Amino acid sequence: MNVIIKLKSLVMHLLIPICIGYLSSVLSGDIPRLYQSLILPGFAPPPSVFPWIWTILYLLMGISAYLIASSRADTGQKRQAMIPYYAGLFLNFLWSILFFRFHLCSAAFVNILAMIVLLILQLVEYRKLNRSAAALQLPYFLWLIFAGALNLSICLLN
Repeated sequence: MNVIIKLKSLVMHLLIPICIGYLSSVLSGDIPRLYQSLILPGFAPPPSVFPWIWTILYLLMGISAYLIASSRADTGQKRQAMIPYYAGLFLNFLWSILFFRFHLCSAAFVNILAMIVLLILQLVEYRKLNRSAAALQLPYFLWLIFAGALNLSICLLN
């Protein structure tokens, strides 16, 4: 029975970021077409790369959240660690909508900066409870730095 409960928890933690990312993309419009209509910097990846990267990052987010939720820490510590995670996930949801649906490039850039700050707070809290959970977020941190540079470059070029 305990294994089934853990499996359900893992699946739930995996589905939350994936579903939020999917909903954001649906609400953002035709992202590949909009992306290709922009003047892009030389380091911009092709649109086909983004779904793969985001799927991997969302899975890593879910695994990390599961590791925190299933840690032996008390409820207050877990809650403290999850607050920046869920706040960052909400900003992640908003980013595509700001950038692609509403063409608010500068607001989307500020959003990414806020996501980076929240992720740093999340990393600090996760590290206290489970170093592996924190380490699994490092690719997301690097991606946000890259995405911020890409976002800013697109703002300046368009």
